[in-house]
Amino acid sequence: MHMEGFPRKSVISKLVTSYVDSLDIQYLEKAYELVECAIEEGKQVLLEKEVLIYVSFGLAKARLPVPSSTVLRKMIAIEHFTPVTAWSAVLAHMSQTAEGSYLAAELILEIGYLFQNNRVDLRKKSNAPLIAMKPNAAAFNIALAGCLLFETSRKAEELLDMMPRIGVKADANLLIIMARVYERNGQREELKKLQRHMEEAPNLNDLEFRQFYNCLLTCHLKFRDLDSASNMVLEMLRKAKEARNSLAAAKFMTNAAEIDHSHSPGLASVHSLNNSKDLYSLQNNRPITNAVLSYEEFSKDRNFLKLESESKAILSSLLAKLQMQVNLITTKHGIL
Repeated sequence: MHMEGFPRKSVISKLVTSYVDSLDIQYLEKAYELVECAIEEGKQVLLEKEVLIYVSFGLAKARLPVPSSTVLRKMIAIEHFTPVTAWSAVLAHMSQTAEGSYLAAELILEIGYLFQNNRVDLRKKSNAPLIAMKPNAAAFNIALAGCLLFETSRKAEELLDMMPRIGVKADANLLIIMARVYERNGQREELKKLQRHMEEAPNLNDLEFRQFYNCLLTCHLKFRDLDSASNMVLEMLRKAKEARNSLAAAKFMTNAAEIDHSHSPGLASVHSLNNSKDLYSLQNNRPITNAVLSYEEFSKDRNFLKLESESKAILSSLLAKLQMQVNLITTKHGIL
């Protein structure tokens, strides 16, 4: 390097990806230093976009969130725009530590800023790589879950403010996470507004309803508003009685009892996650898996499906840990 300058692109790629493959902290730092040096000296043409994504992913997986997020920022600066499916996986690994979760939230805010106020013309074909990078509901889910786990709920509030500005629509997970943020920050009026969306949202299960109403009841109690809390409980009991007395509910309960008298879909799903190796790893502040995809495998996965699968697994573990709290509301045969 000192005598001849940078070698050709293929050598740089092989060297950097071999460092990342090792998952050795010392070699990962060398990979980062080489990437940083190349960009600073204006040699970014030697760095393939896929190689940079691989470096950022490897650094995040090794619990090095600062250099990992720096690589993503440098990629944006040199217009190597990364599809959201890929950088969400980086975010997922970052969000398993306090420092990483804060940086993950900052990254979404910075990337989201590019799309505020219709800055990007969606009709231009030349903008397609940039548009593919736009944060989606999955990315917000990961960052918000990390913020809640590591007590940075004000940063989570900034993320929620960003969502409508860039047109992100909430899925079921995001609705529950929003409720948790509002409850944590004492935003009772926002919780009440969210209640209408919850009741109108399709395909929500009893676990999701239970989590939302647990947040609402907790918030009433935080405000020491016993009138609202008791009215809420009485209304639930009234609706439960009506449901039990209806023919449809009776048939449902009979079928449910025949399958398993003690079955509860929501509780079962939480129980299975609580006992998973993924959650054990998360609770003990360890990476979910120690291995990283080889660069050969990584480069063949053009649509980043393996990274997407990994980020979904981590999100499930983050959400499971959020559910491990005292619950004031339960369900019986799907009835609150």
